Order: sequence, then C-alpha cells, then structure tokens
Amino acid sequence: MDYLDTCELMNAVLGITDEQLDDEDPEYDQLIFEKFGIDEEQFKYIAESLMKFTIAIESPLTKIKYQGFVDVEAQTFICKQEYKSNHK
Repeated sequence: MDYLDTCELMNAVLGITDEQLDDEDPEYDQLIFEKFGIDEEQFKYIAESLMKFTIAIESPLTKIKYQGFVDVEAQTFICKQEYKSNHK
C-alpha cells in the first residue's frame, strides 16, 4: 500500500470526510493512536497484512482481478491492489 492508499483507508476508518480534508490536514498519528493505540506505520502494516483476506473482484472493463477494502454504501474500493492468488 502506498501513502495515498493508507491515507484513504485511515480517512474511512476515522470517518474523515472530504469536506474536513478541505479545511485542514488530519493529524493521522494522533487520531490513529487515540482510536487504536497504534501509530500510522503500525496501521499500514496491519492493513497490508489483512489485505490478502479481502475478496477479489474482477474489473468488468479490464478483466483484471483486484482485492482491497471497500466502501459498501458507495460500492467502490477505498484502496486496492491487483489480486495474486498465491498470497503468503
């Protein structure tokens, strides 16, 4: 996961809206620590470790399979990666 994907996932987990992002940059380390007792790097490591347990979905346009964390209501990925069937 790159930095932008990590930020998108933190925004979703913390309930940070696009409007709030327009006003100021969130203090992710502080907010993640307050919610989970971990820092931003630990959050990223956990998210990357859990990514392999997300469902794979094939893109109807490209036929490439992706997996990632989703926003169920918006029916879109929050962050994704190309699916690799041999995750370890």
